[in-house]
Amino acid sequence: MSVQGTISWLRSGCDLSLPFPALSPAETHRRLLAADSGAREQFWFPRWEPTTDNVLGHVFRIGDRLDVTLEFSRETHPIPEERGVDFVAAPLEAGLVGVLEQMRAALGCR
Repeated sequence: MSVQGTISWLRSGCDLSLPFPALSPAETHRRLLAADSGAREQFWFPRWEPTTDNVLGHVFRIGDRLDVTLEFSRETHPIPEERGVDFVAAPLEAGLVGVLEQMRAALGCR
């Protein structure tokens, strides 16, 4: 998926609610990775291979925020202690989409 595709996807209002409401975004991230049932693909973010092939991530819509979970997965990640650690950010949806639009413009993407 392209950056523009991601922007359109996020703006579409697709259901990105937590699939396990009792769990935190980080716990949900780990459960989706462990299940390997295909359910994670609905929440997979970012999907800009090969640029992000070292990152396992998901995005969840919680109110007006998009909770983003990221984890570095490559054995050769330059900071070994970061591998397997869940990083969570919770920007406002409009803010994240705005950053993606700026990134698209800076990269000259359509």
